Amino acid sequence: MRFFSIAASIVFAFSVAIAGDRIPVSFMRVIDGDTIVVFDGSMEEKVRLIGIDCPEVQNNAKARKDADALGISVNELNREGYYATNFLRSRLGVNGTIEPYGRDNFGRVLAYVYMVNGRCINEILVLNGIALAKYKHDREFQYRELELTARSKRIGFWGTIWRNKERDEK
Repeated sequence: MRFFSIAASIVFAFSVAIAGDRIPVSFMRVIDGDTIVVFDGSMEEKVRLIGIDCPEVQNNAKARKDADALGISVNELNREGYYATNFLRSRLGVNGTIEPYGRDNFGRVLAYVYMVNGRCINEILVLNGIALAKYKHDREFQYRELELTARSKRIGFWGTIWRNKERDEK
């Protein structure tokens, strides 16, 4: 029983030490507007930017559902997805840090991503109307405020594909 208690303490301490700590990384490539690949000095990892959602670049079930909900074609949604991807690619730079918070259902690291100047790219995407604020993360209310600012000013996609979007409260 004592061995189990010690092992559980080590696992708990390890997860606490990792969650919220910033890890220096090199940005290897941008997959889409909310997913990147980083290198931490020993291995590459796919990272999903936590708290945001950008338009899809692929013609998949999610893209079809999103396009239908917005009343636009999948091609139009995908075009905006490519815009989001290029927006992220043009601002990310080469090095920065990530602040990981676990993994998603696809095995990607969920993280806040910081550029070398210390600014959080997740926040920049929402503030520029390139990403929707998603819920159930520790900065949910801050991101909702950033989204409301972008929406009220018709910034980014709030002036185009999301102009008639009603925000769900899920």
